[in-house]
Amino acid sequence: WKTNVDGSNPQNGSGYSNPEYDALSVSIISAEDPKRPLSDSAICQELASRGYDIARRTVAKYRDLANIPPATGRKQRCSTKA
Repeated sequence: WKTNVDGSNPQNGSGYSNPEYDALSVSIISAEDPKRPLSDSAICQELASRGYDIARRTVAKYRDLANIPPATGRKQRCSTKA
């Protein structure tokens, strides 16, 4: 059976917090290029490559809980002078 990212079993609702997931998400976001921040889907793919099988909506949920804005809110625009 799959478990939710917080460690809970979707079948019985039991669970535990997963600080490792939180730390990974924050480290992935903090290492991103500020001019090209990662989307929730890209973060999901990166976590999948590290062995975490979670949905994009779960990534978005935990990003919101950590008060981290979506990619469009994290993007730093280049200022160009004419």
